[in-house]
Formats: sequence, C-alpha cells, structure tokens
Amino acid sequence: MIWVETLINGALLGGLYGLLGIGLALVFGVMRVVNIAHGEFMVLSAFCAVLFANLFPQVSPLLMLI
Repeated sequence: MIWVETLINGALLGGLYGLLGIGLALVFGVMRVVNIAHGEFMVLSAFCAVLFANLFPQVSPLLMLI
C-alpha cells in the first residue's frame, strides 16, 4: 500500500509544480518580468500553518487551510 501513497503524493506534488509553473508563465507573459513573490507567500503561509498547528493541537489541521 505504500506505493499507492507514493503515487498519490507524486501526483499532488506534480500538480503543485504545475500550478506554480502556470502562475509564473502567466505573470511573465503579461508583465515580461519574473515575479517570485508567489513562492514566498506560499512558504510564509505554510510556516504559519505549522506554527498554529503546534500552538493549538486540539484544532483540526483542516481548519488551517482557511
């Protein structure tokens, strides 16, 4: 069953890379400047979610998506 989980994780990670690539392509196509700020905001939100998950362990992790 580990291979099923590996396939799902690979598909989700590939989808994330695809979304980031499409976002950068759209920004570059419109402005002709590569803007890397999108990745910074994603990392910042991930760190905040981990921080809040550690501070409030009784809250569901799905609530952190908001």
